[in-house]
Amino acid sequence: MSDTGSTAESDVTRRQHTVSKGTLRQFTDPLTGQLESFHLVFEYPSLKYPKEVGYVWNFVEHEPSATEQRWKSTEDRLPALYSTLNDRTLVEMTRISEVPHSRSSKFPT
Repeated sequence: MSDTGSTAESDVTRRQHTVSKGTLRQFTDPLTGQLESFHLVFEYPSLKYPKEVGYVWNFVEHEPSATEQRWKSTEDRLPALYSTLNDRTLVEMTRISEVPHSRSSKFPT
């Protein structure tokens, strides 16, 4: 990346989540929006926001912005999936095509 890129843009593509922030949000305290994180090296817990955990610096070295955009299309659908899990409507669905925004070619529609 060139030196002319903004710091915020650079951080987005360099700090790549290996656990989706949408998934991490499922484990947050509803009042604070934080979750408990445990530092494995120093062995202490702390409260963190989802954007502060579950990432690796420069995890994807080749075209990180393109990878981030591809992942975003999946991550944007997570709230609908978690909603169906939380209200138990997913359990009642008989076909994968009934899951909101499901586009998997592995399952027949």
